[in-house]
Amino acid sequence: MRNGGVSVLAKVKGSALYVKIAATILAISLIVFREFIFYGHDFLFDGVLSDLLRANYPVYCSLYDNLTQGWSFWSWNMGIGTSVLTHADVMFDPFTYITFLFGREHIADMMVWSFVMKIICEGVSIAVYLNYLRFNSRAVLIASVLYAFTGYSLIMGSNLALGTILVIFPFILIGVEKLLKEKKIAVLLLSLFLTCMLSYYFFYVSGILVVIYLIARSIYEKKQCSTILIFLMVLAGTAVAVMGMAGGILLPQMDLVRNSSRMEPFDAEKLRDLLLPGFDVLITAILRVFANDILGNMVVDGYYGGLHDYFQVSTYTSALCIILVFQVWNLMTDKQKKMLKWSFILTVVAILFPFFSFILNAFSTVNYRWMFFVNLQVTVTLAFCLDLLFGKGETVRKL
Repeated sequence: MRNGGVSVLAKVKGSALYVKIAATILAISLIVFREFIFYGHDFLFDGVLSDLLRANYPVYCSLYDNLTQGWSFWSWNMGIGTSVLTHADVMFDPFTYITFLFGREHIADMMVWSFVMKIICEGVSIAVYLNYLRFNSRAVLIASVLYAFTGYSLIMGSNLALGTILVIFPFILIGVEKLLKEKKIAVLLLSLFLTCMLSYYFFYVSGILVVIYLIARSIYEKKQCSTILIFLMVLAGTAVAVMGMAGGILLPQMDLVRNSSRMEPFDAEKLRDLLLPGFDVLITAILRVFANDILGNMVVDGYYGGLHDYFQVSTYTSALCIILVFQVWNLMTDKQKKMLKWSFILTVVAILFPFFSFILNAFSTVNYRWMFFVNLQVTVTLAFCLDLLFGKGETVRKL
C-alpha cells in the first residue's frame, strides 16, 4: 500500500508540475506574441517566416477544402496534381486542426494559436522525459520552459510543419529508456509510428539519432556488447514494424522524393567540401548565441558569412545555458564529466563538418533541421546542472 500511495502522490505532483509548466509557457507566449494575439498583426504575413505564406497556407486551405467538400486522395490544387499523402506533415500534425476551428476564412488568424499550443506541448513533453530521469521538480520547470522557447522551437518551429518533432522526440527517448531499463517497447513503438506518419524525414533522422543515443546510454550504463547488440536488433525490428504499419502513408512520400531533383548523383568534389569545416556556419551560430531577439535577428542570422537561411543557426538561442556546466563542474562525478565532455565534443564536430548533416539528409543535401536534438541536449544539460545545484542546497547558493 505504501508503494502504491507513493506512486499516486508522485503522479499528482507530476500532473501539478505539468499544469504549472503549461501555464508559465502560456503566460510568456501572451507577452512574446502579443502583437499577433492582441494587436491584430497577422502571424501569416507579419511573422518570422515566408514559408507560412509560400508553402503552408495553400496546403492548409487545400486540406480544409478536402475535409469539408468530400474527401479525395488526389489533389489538382498542388502543383500539377499529387497525392494528398505527400503532405503528411500537415495532415498528421494534430496542431494543424487548431487552425480549422473557426472555418477556412480564419485559418491565418489561428496559426499563432496553433503555434502557441505546440510550444506548450513541447514544454510538457520534455518535462515528462525529465521527470522520468528523476530530476528535481524546479529544475524540470525551468528547463522545460526554456525548451519551449529555444531557437529551433521559435524560428524553425514557426514553419508549422517542422516544430512538432519537438513534441514527439522526448517520448521517443522515453521509449528508449523504457526499453533499456524495463524491457518495454510500447512507448517506443507508438512514438516512432507517430513520427513516421508525420514525416519520413524526421523518422529517418530520429532513427539515426536514437541509435546513437541508445549506444551512448548503454555504454554509460556499462552494458555488455552482446546486450547492446540485442537492443539494436530490437530497435531495428521496431523500425521495420513501424514502416509496415505506416506504409500507406510513407510510400507516396518516398515515391515523390525518389523523383526529386534534390536526389543528385554523388561526386568527389562534393565529398571534399563535406570534409572541410564550415567555419562561417559555426561563427554565425556563436554570434547567434548573443542575439537578444528570440524571434530572429537578420543581422546575426543572415548576413555574417553570407548566410541567408534561418535553418542554419536558429538552434543556438539557449546555448548560453552551457555556462552552468562550468559552474557545477566540481559537483559532478568523473563519469558525469566524461559523458558531458564527449557528448559536446561530438556535437561540435557534427555541426562544424557538413558530412554529418549530409548523412542526416539521406546524402541529398546539407541542412541543419536535425539540430532539434541539440536543443534537447542543451535542455537536458541545463536540467542536470540545476538538479545538482538544487540538490546541494545552501552550500552552493552563490553558484
